[in-house]
Amino acid sequence: MLNIFCEGIGDQLFIADFIESHFPIILERTYEKFNNDKVLVIKNATIEIIPINGCKQINKLVIKDLFVNNTERGGKNLLIFDADYTGINGNNGFTNCNTMIENLKKHPTQPIEFIHFLWPDNKNDGLFENLLEKLIPNDKIEIVRCIESNLECLTVLKHIHDIKVPGIKEKISSYLHLFSQSTKVMDRSYKSIFWNLSLENCNELLDLKIFFEQNLPKPY
Repeated sequence: MLNIFCEGIGDQLFIADFIESHFPIILERTYEKFNNDKVLVIKNATIEIIPINGCKQINKLVIKDLFVNNTERGGKNLLIFDADYTGINGNNGFTNCNTMIENLKKHPTQPIEFIHFLWPDNKNDGLFENLLEKLIPNDKIEIVRCIESNLECLTVLKHIHDIKVPGIKEKISSYLHLFSQSTKVMDRSYKSIFWNLSLENCNELLDLKIFFEQNLPKPY
């Protein structure tokens, strides 16, 4: 079994849509109850995409067992997380995140085996949403530029008023909201007119496809 571990449901849905768009693979989406919560399960007979809400969760026994047990059964684990930004947030940028993740594999009594890819391009600091920005189709870029102009205005006013300026996640939600699309992450489909999953003009997507080509179970 190939387990693909990611941070949240947005990543989970994107990874599924991307795989189905570029490989002859179909993944089933169902909702199951877990601890009184509704959990999205995306999988088929050989692949499952599992959100675990951050690197720090990997050291929790239940999550660690998912990695270890899959390896012991002859499976493979992939990990796809945000690199974040150096000195600012979360995983502290590509270099720091890469080191931290490699160290997770080196537990003296229970090592964990996985191969990882860090959003947005497995090379630089950034977030999943930085990749999404690049996937907005050309005919809708003007809409995003208008949103950015508003954010610039709010950034100026921040020095006058005690306000919180929306970040990149809110910018993506605003983009969808303007087209009367749900802003709930769980409602998103990346196989739609609001996203361009073509590899032609996006090196980040090409890097992601190569990563999956190297790691998805064959034959596709």
